Amino acid sequence: MDTKERIVTFVQTYCLEFSTVCTKLRTPGGSGSVRWQPPPVETVKANFDAAFKPTSGVASSGVVVRNSSVEIMGASFRSVGSVSSSFAAEASAAIHAIELVVDSGFSRAIIEGDSLTIIKKLMAKTRDLSDICSLVWEAKSKAQNLLACSFSFVPRMGNQAAHILASADYAEDRFWVEDEPPSLGPLLAKERCFSE
Repeated sequence: MDTKERIVTFVQTYCLEFSTVCTKLRTPGGSGSVRWQPPPVETVKANFDAAFKPTSGVASSGVVVRNSSVEIMGASFRSVGSVSSSFAAEASAAIHAIELVVDSGFSRAIIEGDSLTIIKKLMAKTRDLSDICSLVWEAKSKAQNLLACSFSFVPRMGNQAAHILASADYAEDRFWVEDEPPSLGPLLAKERCFSE
């Protein structure tokens, strides 16, 4: 695939994702009213997001892992250098989420993000042939370390905690165990109220 075809494919994929999200935002009861939802009992949900700076090629990811009781089981901020695109940044964030879940000793997880393109690639049964195929393969491979793992799309409104964490301006990687990052306090308190 030459450069022109890659650009066309990238733009078409981006436009489709943008159109889908816009449609959901305009739909009554659509993603404008979406809130984070807790996972089933004995399962954790790891929400992930990425922030990408195209001029520098630097990205960061934020991951927030919660249980069915809406308790923070873990959270992490990671900076990633030499990223080629926002899709690569989101795929790296998905890997970050899976690694955090596995390293924390959980066996059942829902990996949830707001990039429809990445979630579709992670859910696909066919081999990915895009520019980020190695990242998609790595995420799927790491997910096999879990007894049960599913991937789920949520609009940005339901992924705010991961978005805030990914957009944070930390000088180094951060990790919280059964504790919430200070920047998420007000949002998490609000989400707990809606989950009750």
